[in-house]
Amino acid sequence: MEFPKQDFAPTLAEQLSVKPVGTDGSLFESVHCPIRMGNAAPIAYGGSTLGVAVAAAAHTVPSTHKLYSVLGHYLGPAGITAHVRIKVDRTRDTKSFATRRVQVIQEQNGKERTCLDLLIDFHVVEDAYYQYDEPPEQPLDAARPEDCLSWEEQIADHVAKKNINRGIAALAENAFAPNNHFFENRGVPQSVSAQNLLGLAKKVKTTQDGLPITAKWSSVWSRLRSHKPESDGAQWASLAFIMDAALSFLPLTHDQRFLDDAGACSSLDIALRVFQPEVDLRKWHLRQAKTKTAAAGRTYSENILWDDQGRMVASMTQQSIMRAPHRPGPKM
Repeated sequence: MEFPKQDFAPTLAEQLSVKPVGTDGSLFESVHCPIRMGNAAPIAYGGSTLGVAVAAAAHTVPSTHKLYSVLGHYLGPAGITAHVRIKVDRTRDTKSFATRRVQVIQEQNGKERTCLDLLIDFHVVEDAYYQYDEPPEQPLDAARPEDCLSWEEQIADHVAKKNINRGIAALAENAFAPNNHFFENRGVPQSVSAQNLLGLAKKVKTTQDGLPITAKWSSVWSRLRSHKPESDGAQWASLAFIMDAALSFLPLTHDQRFLDDAGACSSLDIALRVFQPEVDLRKWHLRQAKTKTAAAGRTYSENILWDDQGRMVASMTQQSIMRAPHRPGPKM
């Protein structure tokens, strides 16, 4: 399994930026090609195409309207060597809501292919009648960002303990390079993904081994490396990018396995819901992942994001394809 090095824009906002095509305001093009991350096949990371879709939709709504949901389906993988176009249809515009149907299209083999089909909704900020938040599995104060190792430090720690060799370490660095280029990530030590390096350290016993897979959890603190102020649209695009992370192969991680242990593993649909009108990913946020059910060749998992004050910021649920391997994977 190989993950060649890629070139990225300096910031995630720039990586996910779009430019208008034509004069009617309904068609946009990505400034950069989609990027690959966390998939054994040489295809684009879903969060990359999702991010540009959100960025394009945000260009078509007034500043009074804030993102609150992104619902849709991945219809096919985008490639990583061509730009994508984003078609935005204005389905609804009222004083309180704006709805956009968004399609991400890419030319593949001389034909246009729709890779992603979404309904994206925006809502004006209203006074709260109720305010409450479900807490994460582990209290925020149990492991603050300063108490956790960075991704690079986690890799080095596993190498030092001989849990992985340097070849697997290089795989870990390259497979998730985009995430760690744009975000500073610190894995919570009590979580599965920190203890087994997202499943790459397959022989490591974790403190959650005695739990059923639906009770296991993985958490990571993240913040954008760039502290440059960005627009709402850029923040929402970055949110979509990070919330898609690691969900399709989460069941593998929580079962001491990695991508080479599945025949196919890829997101099918997404439901991103945003609960706070103002999102600032330059500040530390805690993202917790759990898998809920699996059957019929599919899995269903969720990422939840809290800010540093314990407010639930967003949730993303996904069904993903999960096929048994056609043949034994390479030794790792």
